[in-house]
Amino acid sequence: MTLDIHTHYFTAEYLQNLDRYVGLKESRDYLEGVVLKNLPRVQSGTATFEHYLGAMNRNHIGKAMVFGLSDTAAGCRHLNDQVHLLTEEHPHRILGFGTIPLLEGMAAIKEELQHLDTELGFMGIKIYPSMSKLR
Repeated sequence: MTLDIHTHYFTAEYLQNLDRYVGLKESRDYLEGVVLKNLPRVQSGTATFEHYLGAMNRNHIGKAMVFGLSDTAAGCRHLNDQVHLLTEEHPHRILGFGTIPLLEGMAAIKEELQHLDTELGFMGIKIYPSMSKLR
């Protein structure tokens, strides 16, 4: 079985409202310049997770570890909850990984880690140090 261990959860709502999810301007500029520009080209005009689900079978991907991209507490919570719904809809295909609000301070990080562990049952998190300017 093939496991895709780096799968972003992009939806049309996410891509149209990046400022809700990504507070750091440099990261938002990067996502707009790279993701919004290139994903439609490489994914036949569709830059959403629904497209990826359809491609999993065509590309013989058995399971995917899925996570969102966010640096805001509200954005992380929303994306983590959405990824959790995917794990419930596709329990044998989707493994949920959490996103934590690295820029929001330790209280927000601990709160989201608790949510990921006790309420969502995620097995891990994805950390983007460069997205949060933590180099």
